[in-house]
Amino acid sequence: MNPPIPEHGKLPVMPPSVKDPSAAVELNSFAPLASASKAKKKGPKKAVVIAVVAVVLVAVIGFAINGLLGAAAPKAMETVDVIEGPFEDLVQGKASLQPVRTMVASSEVDGIVAELKVSEGQQVKEGDVLYTVKNDDLDTAVAQAKSELQSAKDGVTQAQNRLNTAKATPSVTQSMDAQGNTVLIDNTAVQISDAQSQLNTANSTLTSAQRSYDAAVEKADKRTVRATVSGTVIECNITEGSSLASLSTQGKAPLRVADMTSLQVKVPVSEIDIVKVKEGQKGEVTFDSYPDLASEATVTHISQTSSADTASPAAGAAGAGSASSTVRYEVTLQIDSPDERLKSGMTAHVNIATLSLEKTLIVPAIALTDVDGETAVAKIPSGSDSAAAKGTDAEYVKVKVIAQNTSRAAVEVVEGSLSAGDKLGIVSGKKAATEGDATPGVMVGA
Repeated sequence: MNPPIPEHGKLPVMPPSVKDPSAAVELNSFAPLASASKAKKKGPKKAVVIAVVAVVLVAVIGFAINGLLGAAAPKAMETVDVIEGPFEDLVQGKASLQPVRTMVASSEVDGIVAELKVSEGQQVKEGDVLYTVKNDDLDTAVAQAKSELQSAKDGVTQAQNRLNTAKATPSVTQSMDAQGNTVLIDNTAVQISDAQSQLNTANSTLTSAQRSYDAAVEKADKRTVRATVSGTVIECNITEGSSLASLSTQGKAPLRVADMTSLQVKVPVSEIDIVKVKEGQKGEVTFDSYPDLASEATVTHISQTSSADTASPAAGAAGAGSASSTVRYEVTLQIDSPDERLKSGMTAHVNIATLSLEKTLIVPAIALTDVDGETAVAKIPSGSDSAAAKGTDAEYVKVKVIAQNTSRAAVEVVEGSLSAGDKLGIVSGKKAATEGDATPGVMVGA
C-alpha cells in the first residue's frame, strides 16, 4: 500500500509500519520552514497591488498639476520670416493640348472606301488626296445627266436649224378676200417667230440639263476626299473596304488632320481670378509627359460666357443633398512653334503671370492678421527669443497687400518698420487696438 500524498505545506504522515522515532524527530524539525514558506506565498501579492495603486495615484496627480501649470502659462507664438525678392501672381489651370487648326476628313457622300492614300502620323499638304469612295449610284447619276445634257444640246441644234430655215425661206400663201379677189399673204414672220420660241425653249432645257449634269459631277467628285489644311494625320479609323455609313453610326470620324505647328490650351478660370487675366498676357505651359519641358504661351481669347462646375457634397456632410458650383470662364492660350514631341490630347498645366514684381517684401499669407478692420503683421521685436515669444510681445505693423496668392503676399509698409529677416508671429483671430499701442493694426490695400 502506497503512503498518502501530503497536502501542500504539511508534513507527510508516516504509516505505522515505517514509523521510526528518530526519523519522526527529524521530520518534525521541518514544520517551522513550511509555515514560513506559506506566509511568503501570500505576502508578495498584496505588496504588488499596493505598489501599483501608488504609482497610478502619483501619475494622475502629476498630470493634473502639469495641466494647471500649462493652462496658466502663455503659449509660445509660432513664427515665420519676412523675405525680399521677386513676386509673381499666378493664375493656374489644367486642360488638354489641342491643335489650333484641325479638320475632320469626312466624305459628303456615302459609300465604301475605295482607296486609302495616307496613314496615321503622316504629314500631308492642303489639297492632298486622303481617300476615295466607291459609289455606283453616283456613276449612274452622272451618266444619266450626261445623256440628258446631250439630248438638250441636240434639241437646241434642231431648233436653231428651224429658225435658220424660217429666215431663209419666205412663206407666202394665197387667199380670197370678201370680194372674191386673190390675195397673197406673207407668213415668213410668223414662221420665224414660232422657230425662235422653240429655240428659246430648247435653250432653257439645255441650261437645266447642264446644271443637273454639273451637280451630278460635283457630287461624284466628293468621292475624292482631300486635306483642307496642311498638317499631320492624327487619327485614322478607316481601311480600304470600310463602310462610311457604319463608321458614322459609331460616332467616329474617318480621318483627322491637325496643324501641329500651332497648339492651344483652353483652361477654365474661376470668376475670382478671371478679372486678373487679360488678352496678350504670357503664360508658361508644362506637361505631364515631359516634366523637363516648359513652353511659352499667350492669352488669345477670354470667353464672355461662364460655365458652372457642379460638385456633389461628401456623403454624411452637413447639408448633404445639396450641390455647390464654381463659376468658371474659358481662357485660350496659344503656343507658337511648339516642341515637336508634343501631341494632341496631352495634359497641360498652365501658369498665367498676371502680375510680376522684381523686388518686394514678401510675407507668408498665414502671417496676415486683422486689427480693428485693418490688415497687419505681428512683428517679433529684435532680441526676443522667437521660440518663446508670446502674443503680448508682438509689435503690429500696418501693411498694404500689393498682391497675394494662396501661400504668400507681397506687401508695402504703411506704418511701422518691416525688413527682410524680421520674424513674424502667426496670430489667430482679430486683435483690437488699445490706447498706448505703439503701432496699431494693419490694413490690406485695395
